Amino acid sequence: KMDTKSEAAGHKEFSLQKEIDLDVECLSLNSLEGSQNNGRLGKRKFSLSLSMTKEMVQFKLNTSKGYDLKKDYHIIETLGMGTYAYVRLAKNKAGKQVAIKTSRGTTSRALLKNEYNLLKRLVDDNIIRVYDYVEDEVKNESYLIMEYFEGTTLDEYIDENGPLSEEDTRGIAIQVLSAILSLHELGIAHRDIKPQNVLINSLKEIKLIDFNISKSGSQSFEQKEKFTLLFYTQISSPLYCAPELKNNIGYTESIDIWGAGTILFSCLFGSFTSLSLNRLKSSSERSEC
Repeated sequence: KMDTKSEAAGHKEFSLQKEIDLDVECLSLNSLEGSQNNGRLGKRKFSLSLSMTKEMVQFKLNTSKGYDLKKDYHIIETLGMGTYAYVRLAKNKAGKQVAIKTSRGTTSRALLKNEYNLLKRLVDDNIIRVYDYVEDEVKNESYLIMEYFEGTTLDEYIDENGPLSEEDTRGIAIQVLSAILSLHELGIAHRDIKPQNVLINSLKEIKLIDFNISKSGSQSFEQKEKFTLLFYTQISSPLYCAPELKNNIGYTESIDIWGAGTILFSCLFGSFTSLSLNRLKSSSERSEC
């Protein structure tokens, strides 16, 4: 029987080794029984089984791609839960606070990796920054390491404090539009801009977050007076999605401007409901006439 590795060698290898040890023990018992019944042939079978199992152990230990998040970060608390991921506050080895978004599963991994690939291209004071992305193939989990921004989502802030003043709304509008401009200049459409995807702190500073369904277009946004990207995937939150998302003939990054409008409406009037949506759509249709 093979000895299990000590806990100092790591929990992953320790657990895997115990599992393999049980397999070896079963093989040993079966083969020894065979050796008693069949003499030398049984001993040869046991030797071969043990040799193959040792190779299998080494192969599994070498190819296992696990990642122990707690080795690099001290988890403090859970900050929020989303549809496909949850976010926790943590500290790295240097004592710096970070936000770690965790997702599980293949589909969620693709969304989180997309978010990382887009965010690492962006440097803007009003867009959350990303530091690293790690995958744990053993647990089937993915981790996005981001800047920690102390605050709350804009919709929660409005729920707690009521409508904002025109001056505060103007300040938020400038920051939101600045973030959108940075995205569009790089040919990126956020595609899900809404109060829930904006963080705000006590100083009324904001950060645009949640880029999991954002997408980079085939060309850059070169002419600022014209929207040039074209998308067809029907996404975005139903309450906040732009009217052109319903026509199934394609849309541009201009849907982000509609999203900014829903944010300003929420700031000034305290909420955004289906009634608010109907009012905005009616105004939009009148302006096109």
